[in-house]
Amino acid sequence: RGFTTIVNPEKLGSVYCVALYIKAAEGVEAKRVGDAVASIPGICYVYTTLGLYDIVAMGSAPTKQALSEMITKVNSLPEVGEVVPSMILDVVKEEPKHPVYLQTNA
Repeated sequence: RGFTTIVNPEKLGSVYCVALYIKAAEGVEAKRVGDAVASIPGICYVYTTLGLYDIVAMGSAPTKQALSEMITKVNSLPEVGEVVPSMILDVVKEEPKHPVYLQTNA
């Protein structure tokens, strides 16, 4: 399905990255929350999950102020009940290629 170009945003200047752990507002489905979060500029990955949080999202911004504004926008969405941000300090591994597991009929 094409190719992927991996750009190291730090080489382009300062970048602030954050992981957002998000709980849906009461009665709101995770997919709906994910769609709303995905519409925020700066959010680059959104996953629905099982466990303590309904959504895990990743975002980045060029300044601390812009990052703060992005987090505030996510937190102000009516679909969102709670947001726990976690700043990314260092990348240990970042692999855009995922293994493909083929199921066979046995």
